[in-house]
Amino acid sequence: MSDQEQILDGPVELASDRDARLFQYRVTRGNGERNVFVSISGTLMACASETLAIPLNAIVATKGRSAVEDSLRSGRNAAQITVNAMGAWEDPTP
Repeated sequence: MSDQEQILDGPVELASDRDARLFQYRVTRGNGERNVFVSISGTLMACASETLAIPLNAIVATKGRSAVEDSLRSGRNAAQITVNAMGAWEDPTP
């Protein structure tokens, strides 16, 4: 089995009480599973793709999947990723 976590499924859009869209991904490593949540600001989601920096455009276009993949690939393994026009921030796995 690989020691690197992989996305098992997602995105699943969840209700959000903020001006943001919230997506859930389920990731797995071996027999273990956990959730990673990606919150993308409503303002960023409303921006035209050609006005966004390439990394932000990729995050919006993939509903956060590219940010989750980057976190897993780098070994940071974030539990939550928050994205707005200023960039993306990761909260570590508890």
